[in-house]
Amino acid sequence: MDIPVLHVEGESLAEAYEKALVELHDEAEAAVRAKIRAQDSAAGETSP
Repeated sequence: MDIPVLHVEGESLAEAYEKALVELHDEAEAAVRAKIRAQDSAAGETSP
């Protein structure tokens, strides 16, 4: 299992925290989409 690593910078702790939350959301959304595509591809290979 890979552990995600995020890198963000901000002028303040609050700004960096907000950017980290946005980045985490974007990365998680991309991972879910990739997993769905992989499942769809696998299902397509077994369908006639």
